[in-house]
Amino acid sequence: MHKRIEGWGWNFYVSLNKVQQTIGVNNKLGDGQFFPLWDFDEHGTDYVVEQLLKTQREFSLPTIYVLQSSDTQHHHAFSFQRLSWHECVKAIGWPEGVDRQFYGLGALRGHYTLRIQDKDGYSTTLVQTLYSPRAETIDPMEVRSFAKYWTKRS
Repeated sequence: MHKRIEGWGWNFYVSLNKVQQTIGVNNKLGDGQFFPLWDFDEHGTDYVVEQLLKTQREFSLPTIYVLQSSDTQHHHAFSFQRLSWHECVKAIGWPEGVDRQFYGLGALRGHYTLRIQDKDGYSTTLVQTLYSPRAETIDPMEVRSFAKYWTKRS
């Protein structure tokens, strides 16, 4: 349910949604660098892979891991490449179809967060590995920043 009241130079908005608490991984590393995370909604695996392969070539990224995050039209992806904030924001925004709310909110907050916990009965599943000759520059054990937050349920 959504209710908007406007008048006298004010805008009052109320929304009532089903939500659940979840856990996500943050892309900021202990040394102040970042690694790219992507969130795609409403796109099939083939489209997501095509867009991420273009991004991998453009930014010379190592292996990209593509996950199905709920149904077949929702995907997450990440790469263990250490990047500056500027380069990371560019790499995350490069592929067409990245969820614009995810992109904008992360850019505004100064880091990105990607859900890693099950949602609506769906487990996150690895569906594709986009291999690269370039070596990963991050040990997965360096990723130590997580967040607990509320997200909408379907």
